Amino acid sequence: MPNPSVQPSLAALTNKVKGSLILSQEASAFYQKRRGKIQRIAQSKVYLITELAFLQLFLAWEDFLEETFIRYMCGGKTESGYSPRLRLEAQNMNHALELLKGSRQYVDWVESREIQNRARIFFEEGGPYQSAIDGAITELNHLKIIRNRIAHRSKSAEHQFDELTRQQLLGYRPKGLTPGLLLRIKLPPPKAREIKPKIQEVKTMLDTMGFKKRRGTPTFLDEYGSLIFSLGQMIVP
Repeated sequence: MPNPSVQPSLAALTNKVKGSLILSQEASAFYQKRRGKIQRIAQSKVYLITELAFLQLFLAWEDFLEETFIRYMCGGKTESGYSPRLRLEAQNMNHALELLKGSRQYVDWVESREIQNRARIFFEEGGPYQSAIDGAITELNHLKIIRNRIAHRSKSAEHQFDELTRQQLLGYRPKGLTPGLLLRIKLPPPKAREIKPKIQEVKTMLDTMGFKKRRGTPTFLDEYGSLIFSLGQMIVP
């Protein structure tokens, strides 16, 4: 069979990132019938929609990793002609998935270090995954903690999320903290100054993807969307 193209995986990721950010952006403008009147939806529902948008973003990242891994394992190339050097080549995409799964029922794409270890098994020097993930390991861990807080109602997930918010992202715990509330908060000035180039990257990315012009600083969800978008371009150059 011909070597599969990896480019569609990047196109799919880009569309899903865009869809997630649009969903969050438009959530505050949704209306519903309340007490016989058409009114804007409650803020708590805006937060829930934002959490759904974030989960879609995270799932898009997981899908992208699996799809590109499988295609690269079969000798797949990007539009530019890039293909990582293989240490172990799969016969076809089904065979590649079986190799990835091993004795497990499914492949876990949540733990960044595990993804890097897996990449070193199949690709020379870990292919594009090793360096891309290495440069974003802290932020990807943040995404995992937020994802776990949304998906799991355990005390451990709640504690890790609170610690992330207080110690690394905001420096305090907002009243009524939820993942949706955090994701809609604009990046605080110290963090904004620290990652000024990334903020411009977010704005450029949103403009490129057809978003309306925004004023002010992007939100945490915008930053995470930009991160996934950038990583996708590094993995499929």
